[in-house]
Amino acid sequence: MLSILMSVIGGLVIILTAVIGWIGSRIHSRLDSIASSLTSIERDLRGDLTNLDRRLVAVETQQKLEERDR
Repeated sequence: MLSILMSVIGGLVIILTAVIGWIGSRIHSRLDSIASSLTSIERDLRGDLTNLDRRLVAVETQQKLEERDR
């Protein structure tokens, strides 16, 4: 009886380990997907900030030129 109980417990431990491993691999793949999405968002934001900076420099330059002409 004890040997059957130990076999069942061993089988359940193996199943639990497999389920935890499967869940872990799904979480890992999801985190990789999120990381790549965040990298893409960061790249887009950096591009937008660069464009805003260029426009601001153009506006400041134009303002300085107009102030100089006064």
